Amino acid sequence: MTAAISLAVACFANAALTLGRNARLATHLLVAMVAGFVVLQVDMRTGMAWAFIVPPLILFMHPPRRGFAYVVGVAGVLLIACFSLHDARDLQRADNIDFICSFAVVTTVSTLFSRDLLATTAAVTAIAFRDPLTGLLQRDIFESLAKAQMKRAAFGEAALCVAIIDIDNMKRINDEWGHAAGDFAIQHVTRALTAALREADLCSRIGGDEFMVLFNGADADQASQIVERVLHCVSIPDARAPWHSEHRLTVSAGVAQLRGDEKFSDLYLLADRALIRAKRKGRNLVAGSN
Repeated sequence: MTAAISLAVACFANAALTLGRNARLATHLLVAMVAGFVVLQVDMRTGMAWAFIVPPLILFMHPPRRGFAYVVGVAGVLLIACFSLHDARDLQRADNIDFICSFAVVTTVSTLFSRDLLATTAAVTAIAFRDPLTGLLQRDIFESLAKAQMKRAAFGEAALCVAIIDIDNMKRINDEWGHAAGDFAIQHVTRALTAALREADLCSRIGGDEFMVLFNGADADQASQIVERVLHCVSIPDARAPWHSEHRLTVSAGVAQLRGDEKFSDLYLLADRALIRAKRKGRNLVAGSN
């Protein structure tokens, strides 16, 4: 009973530390404690139950590869401890052999199950969080992340900008070459965004042909330069485009910088107004909110 309570405390401590910066240390600590508990329980002739508890427990808490490595670590510590605490005749008992075999079988099955569970979770997450056409963040997910980043930027007085990017003459593309061409245009812009944006930036498709980008740690000038690169990438002709040389795909953009305690809706409105000015000036332009 004491070992079980101690193991439960160790698991809760591991989960709490994993949320912070000590995830690796917490995992090593848990592995060591679990191995010790298993050794004690084997000595008390209840080790068979632990053979069915430990592998799924660790593999549930960590990714398959790391979890498998830690289960192997538990097994290694277990064997070393058993050789230290028991003599050779004791280790050859049938119940100890059964324990080792059961531990190996349960570890293998748990690893396969954990891998399938991780793949299923990743697929469900992609459906819930990502736009199916572009693979970019869904609008509601983007807004939640953007609001959190805005709070951090305001608290730390860091630069932050948003940009709204809209495909020029999208109606003409749909009317003359069909909606499949419209989808191609959206995907082409997505590829340009992926190529031009930094790892710290967030991007979402917020409407049919409209995108929004959040630039972390960038002021209005820096954000505008990045968006200019997007415009350049978009304007490069693609031989696979349904319109061939009959049309030149371009986008317009509006950029707004966080100045104080603006809400997300305020920043969105500023960027949207800047986008309208870019459209009025002739399209294929970047306009600022000032």
